[in-house]
Amino acid sequence: GGNPFAWDSRQGHNPFGDFDSMSDIFNNIFGGAFQNQRGHRAAKGPDKRVNIMCSFNEAFNGFKRNIDLGNDKISINFKPGVQNGQTFKIKGRGAPHPINSNLPNGDLIVVVTVQHNMSGLVLNGNDIYVEVNIPWWDLMTGTSHVVKLPNEDVKILVPSETQGNRTLRITGKGYPKYGTNQRGDLMVRVNPTWPKLNSEQMFLVEKIKKMHNV
Repeated sequence: GGNPFAWDSRQGHNPFGDFDSMSDIFNNIFGGAFQNQRGHRAAKGPDKRVNIMCSFNEAFNGFKRNIDLGNDKISINFKPGVQNGQTFKIKGRGAPHPINSNLPNGDLIVVVTVQHNMSGLVLNGNDIYVEVNIPWWDLMTGTSHVVKLPNEDVKILVPSETQGNRTLRITGKGYPKYGTNQRGDLMVRVNPTWPKLNSEQMFLVEKIKKMHNV
């Protein structure tokens, strides 16, 4: 008539798994809510996680979202420059502790998904890449071109004799760096186009060609 709940280390397997004590069992059940000062984190309620979506225009300029937490609603103001997948923590707005109401609530974890709906713009970190098509004669003589961004129209000056497929860097006109007044760069790749010429225009091109070969 031995104790049916007794465990002998000589028998090998512990029927309670890999837990060293009852506190380990409770920590596993309640997600670490019972850990004390000797643990890796302070005791608090469980965190809540919410996912929100915004447009590229909102992420660029900053935006506001109202979040419904059931019996509570909060408003969050996001600064310009939110990145896709960026995570924000709002302390104390998570769930209450399941056992001890005297312990603080968990945190609210907000994950932002940015919908890229700006045609032609490619975001790489805080730099914005865009391609523009410019007639070859404008590349020869120099010209300007306007790139539309969510907050402004940026005028690009294309120097004369610009080679096709060259990338121009416009410093400080890229994507905002969150929480700062700084921005990345705008990278503009210039692609030459070859519009169809009429007979008179072709005559002039041939004339220039002959003059160049002299």
